[in-house]
Amino acid sequence: MIHEVDEALRLLLTEGGLTGGGVELAFDAPTSDWAARRNAPTISVFLHGIREDVARRQTGTAEE
Repeated sequence: MIHEVDEALRLLLTEGGLTGGGVELAFDAPTSDWAARRNAPTISVFLHGIREDVARRQTGTAEE
């Protein structure tokens, strides 16, 4: 997993107030064993796949 993305998502969700009511954030793949171990409300933030869209890739400098 990409640690920096996990931390950015954790910050975004916690600062937005999602975890104020005892809700846990889980970044692990949700398997049946994973689900059996949940004993509190949990939001799964597992990223299934991240891929680059090479068709949209651009090179050079960006104009502002």
